[in-house]
Amino acid sequence: MKFGLTEGMSKERILDEFKIVGVSGETQSQVYEFLHPREQSLAGKSKAVWRWMMSQESVSLNEKGRVDSFLHGRPKLKSVFDRHLNVVRSNDDYAILREDRPQYDRNLSRFAFRTNYYLSGKSDDEEKYFLHGLQDGDVLDRVLKMIDHNIFYPGDSMREFVDYIDRKDEGYQKRLQGNLLVATVPYEKHAGKNRLDTTPIYHPYVTFKFGGRQFSFDEHHKLTGDALVLGRHTIRSSAIGAIYRGLRFTAVTGPYVSVRHPQHHHTMMDIPHGELALIAMQRGPDERQGMRDVD
Repeated sequence: MKFGLTEGMSKERILDEFKIVGVSGETQSQVYEFLHPREQSLAGKSKAVWRWMMSQESVSLNEKGRVDSFLHGRPKLKSVFDRHLNVVRSNDDYAILREDRPQYDRNLSRFAFRTNYYLSGKSDDEEKYFLHGLQDGDVLDRVLKMIDHNIFYPGDSMREFVDYIDRKDEGYQKRLQGNLLVATVPYEKHAGKNRLDTTPIYHPYVTFKFGGRQFSFDEHHKLTGDALVLGRHTIRSSAIGAIYRGLRFTAVTGPYVSVRHPQHHHTMMDIPHGELALIAMQRGPDERQGMRDVD
């Protein structure tokens, strides 16, 4: 089915397209929030905040003095529960969406706008729409320059922007599942002492090169169990394989890697003999969240 998100589309048309084609993964919860903003705005709030927001429901945010002066030119919202959503960039396969929502201050006296950006496309396995947050500092800076100021990085087409999100510049080859990326690289097993290990104990370890750098994992990085949970993704290796957890990525030795997620199809990928699979998260979400799942 043809990609249906085009530049300038409003919230109603975007949500209609999502309903017709369907959405994948945790994008379902994000779309539900767009469809039911009042319910989601009140969820988890204290009684004092809940009562105050209810008292503001019928008050127009566009009334003079209701919002900070620097918000001039922002989209007009009907109430504290309203959301504004539109497509600001698109091509035949991807779109960048902008969301504006009211946000109150700590004293419950004034509202500001909170703006979020999302990359939307269709998942490879389900052919349904996904939303991927673009809140990380470097990614958000790139989006703002591209959207608000028409400043493009060299060769920064939509396709190249997606490649940047998918860390193609670092060597990752494809999406494994949701927001998880994968690359396979040759590795070597060693039986002696890892030169990077400061302990006097000898452990078997593995070494490999990736992105022009040398990496090493030993028994300190190896999981004792048979599964690793990243967000809501559960990663397993085969009985003769192993999972190593590092700061930049997770490494899995073969002959296959299995990934399960409650809102995605089960994914299995064969790992070539003599290679390991490196798994990391796409750029975009605030990377202070580590490996938190967003899709």
